[in-house]
Amino acid sequence: MEDRATRVNWTIIECLAKIRSERGLSLQALADQAGVDRSYVGLLEKHKSRPTLEVALRLAYALGVSLPRLIEDAEKACGDES
Repeated sequence: MEDRATRVNWTIIECLAKIRSERGLSLQALADQAGVDRSYVGLLEKHKSRPTLEVALRLAYALGVSLPRLIEDAEKACGDES
């Protein structure tokens, strides 16, 4: 069973992937804008790797979204358990 932090982490990645897809950005385009490797973004979206805070920030900045807002939304989506 995954702990809450892990569920919140995956929810954030899923939100970033959804935004990327909705904007019609390829993995390569997002990776280039964020300054990370395309294959790494793919691994994140497949839940095969976990991002560092820096990478999560780079992806959020590249998409023009607020990482703190994504975290808040993900925490709400995962419930209020502590």
